[in-house]
Amino acid sequence: LRALPGFDDGMSWVREGGGRNVWFKNAVLPEDAEKIREYHRLGEGEVFGYGDIDFARIDRRAKKSLKKDSESIVFGYLPEGEIGMIELDPTAKVYPSAGHISFLYLAPEYRRMRYGIQLVGHAMSRYKALCKKHISVRVAETNTAARSFYEKYGFYEAFRENDGGIIQRVMILDI
Repeated sequence: LRALPGFDDGMSWVREGGGRNVWFKNAVLPEDAEKIREYHRLGEGEVFGYGDIDFARIDRRAKKSLKKDSESIVFGYLPEGEIGMIELDPTAKVYPSAGHISFLYLAPEYRRMRYGIQLVGHAMSRYKALCKKHISVRVAETNTAARSFYEKYGFYEAFRENDGGIIQRVMILDI
């Protein structure tokens, strides 16, 4: 993956000083439904506050995503256990010729250790195989940590959307 455009600046995909690679397991419904809901609760709670979460919407989206592509929702693991989840939507029409990252969550204790970019690496692999030219992701205007993360790895802002009063930056990575 290091040779893919956007990641050819010599940055390692793993943590400096002997970092470890993340391995992935595909989500399976209904077994993993509760785990998917919990990741969304945590992620949406950090960004928007821990109010009401529309779990029915999350369930519908997960079912639809996994029906289209069994590798669209994966959990990341290290030897000590699960560290996060990424959810893809290759059919989203967010940006022309782009596969979309609809959700990414990395447990706080694994952030800033280059594990998040390994989750994005899964998206790059899937979308290259599907002949996509870009990856898109929506990031809440207020989520400065996520924006910084994506910018660090070559994502740029394409445009902004108003999603029910929440300003979302649509960020793109050319692959």
